[in-house]
Amino acid sequence: MGKIAFLFLIISSIFHEGHWLDFFKGYEDQYSLYIHAKYEMEPSPFKQYEVAFKVQNSWANTMNAQVAMLREALKDPDNQKFVFVSHNTISLQDFDFVYRELMSHDKSMFNYEPSYYLEQNYAELRKFDFIPPEKHYKNPQWVVLTRKHAQMMVDDKTYLH
Repeated sequence: MGKIAFLFLIISSIFHEGHWLDFFKGYEDQYSLYIHAKYEMEPSPFKQYEVAFKVQNSWANTMNAQVAMLREALKDPDNQKFVFVSHNTISLQDFDFVYRELMSHDKSMFNYEPSYYLEQNYAELRKFDFIPPEKHYKNPQWVVLTRKHAQMMVDDKTYLH
C-alpha cells in the first residue's frame, strides 16, 4: 500500500495543529510528513518531522525548498503521492477520503492561473527572465504530484536550479 507524503512549508509553526493531529490519527502507515520551517520551529508534536536542512525562501519563491523536500521524500519508496501544504491550510475532508481520492488515479493535480501581477511585483524574487511574462503562472498549495512528476522536478536542471 502506497503512502502520501505531506510536505509542509511553514514559517515557524503549523496553524490548526489539533485539526492536523486528528486528521492523521490512526493512519500512520499511509502517510509520511516532512516539514520545512523558514525559521526555528516552535515546540510541537510535529517537530519530529522537521527536515534537518534549511533552504532560503520567501513568499514569492518557495520552489527550492519544495524541491529539497521532494528530494528527501523520494528516499522513501512507499511515498507515491506528494502534497504541498501551507502552514495555515486545513483539509476540508478526512484522511480516509483524501487518501482514497488521491490514490485512486495516477495523475498529478494542481490549479494554476496567470500571474501577471506577480511578474510586475515579484520578478526580482522569481528570476524567471527567460520565461515570457505571459507564460508565468501561480498556484495555491495542495499541489499533488505523482512519484514520476516529483522525480522530474528533482532532476530538472533547466528551470529549477
